[in-house]
Parts: sequence; structure tokens; C-alpha cells
Amino acid sequence: MSGDWTTPAHGPLSLVFIEVDSDQDGAADYEIRAEARSKQGPFRDVLSSATYAKGNEQRLNRLPLNLVTPDIAKTHPFNNSVLVFTALLSDLGLTEDNPLLSYFASTEDPVNLIAGEQTAWATFDAKKPLIDTTKHGQDGLPLFVGPGPVKVDVSAEGRAGQGPLDLLLLHHTNVAGSRFEVVSLTPRRPETWRSPRARARASARGRARSSRSW
Repeated sequence: MSGDWTTPAHGPLSLVFIEVDSDQDGAADYEIRAEARSKQGPFRDVLSSATYAKGNEQRLNRLPLNLVTPDIAKTHPFNNSVLVFTALLSDLGLTEDNPLLSYFASTEDPVNLIAGEQTAWATFDAKKPLIDTTKHGQDGLPLFVGPGPVKVDVSAEGRAGQGPLDLLLLHHTNVAGSRFEVVSLTPRRPETWRSPRARARASARGRARSSRSW
């Protein structure tokens, strides 16, 4: 969505949400929302990433929005324009034998209560990620706080590919217009890639681009 939001959880409404298809039938089975800890109001300013089965308002789980609670890292979900949802694979119906999911992101207009922007479907194999953004992150999360490089591991399958791999970096504390970038990783030699970014979260999609080799 364009511009900053005051809060991504506008009362009971999530301005941004993720739809997940875990059985590959072309229809969403789960939804991940931004949600206040007090869902029914009065709404507290502590936000969570809540997972629901489609068509069922019984919450399956809730985890910290932007990966961690404020006492661990200040991720600034308010007055921002970037967001990280958290969900357990098991809550999305995934198993060792069924590691594949498809997903898209969507927005909603809180004033007119109409659908906003929507991304195309994307597919992710949880068993064989081409880029591992968690191994070198804080506490096994795709989270990098403070000075130092952002390090990710590229799998053998990723290094063997013909084209570049796109890595999305979210910079939660940057000014508007500089909160995300897509880094295209191009094969050169099998090693861990580093980016000298002070604070970022790594995912796998986005727009503004730069290029690195590994």
C-alpha cells in the first residue's frame, strides 16, 4: 500500500494481510493478520501476527508482529510502511511430506471497507529454501539489529540456477522511501553473501534493486 499507516491493525481490521494456500488447490486455506492483543477492544498498542483458518474466527495462534517484541528490538510497526508477519508452518497445515505453500499479500481500505492492492500468488518450498535468511540472524530469525553485515546462505540449488536470486531487505527505521530494497544475488562462487546494512529483515520479494555476487 502507498504511504505510511498510523497502525497496521485498525481496530479489528488488518490493513495488510497474507492469504495462504497450503494444499495447492488455488484457494486460500489460511489468513495471517495484524491484530491488537486485545481483539475485542479497547485496543492495546501491542500488536501480534495472528493466524486463522479461512472462514473461521477462532484464532489458531498469535506471534509477535515484526518477529520480536519491543523489549528485544524496536521494530516500529506504527507510522511505518513495512511489516513482517510471523506464523508457524504447522499452523498453516504444512508437514515434512507437505512443505509447499502458495501465498499472496493484500490490503484493505479501513474507511470504505473495500479491498485495496493485491500481489500475485507466489510459491515457497519450506523444505528447500533457495536462500536461508535465518541461520545468521538474531536468535535464528531473519532479523539483523545494529552495526554489522547482513549474512544469508544460498543453497546448492540456488547456486546452480541460471539467473539471479532476489532478496528483499526491509529497513524498519529508515525514512519513507528508503525502507526496502531488492538485492539481486548473482552466482560467482559458492560462499556466504554479506551486505553491510545496519538494520534489516530479509525476505524474498520487492521492488527497488541492487546487485551482489556470491
